[in-house]
Amino acid sequence: MPSFVSNRGKWVPAKEEIGLTNLSDKPIEFDGKIIPPGKPFVYIGPDREAVKELELNGNVDSEGNKHLGKDFISDPDFLQAVRNMGFETGDVGVKKYLELIGYDEEKEKELFESRAENVQAHEIPERINVINQLGGGKDTSGQGKHRYGNFGDPPDIA
Repeated sequence: MPSFVSNRGKWVPAKEEIGLTNLSDKPIEFDGKIIPPGKPFVYIGPDREAVKELELNGNVDSEGNKHLGKDFISDPDFLQAVRNMGFETGDVGVKKYLELIGYDEEKEKELFESRAENVQAHEIPERINVINQLGGGKDTSGQGKHRYGNFGDPPDIA
């Protein structure tokens, strides 16, 4: 599942740290190092699934960066809400509206930067044993030959 972080409505890939293995039959270069075939390495960078999603569905901004979504300040619905509150939709009106609702751009920028630096660790969840559940029905004849639903065939109960 891809991991993104948002900056004023523009969603960009979060950072990811994961252990990988070079499964190709050729050496690869990563982070200035040559990784031989079959050798493990640690990948730290943009979330790979999020980058794939951006390649398929991403928008390109004026600076050439790919992202999902759009800056909320240029969103027509937001500008209509500003007009509905009696403010002008120019920069001055939008700034006054944002001050009214308590939006602090510097605080939001710091929050975005802290979230962007947070590394998503894709760890394998801890396995637990499955609870034996009656899966074939309960033996009501009194002989105790209950059948339990589990992986594989149920044990023969004599």
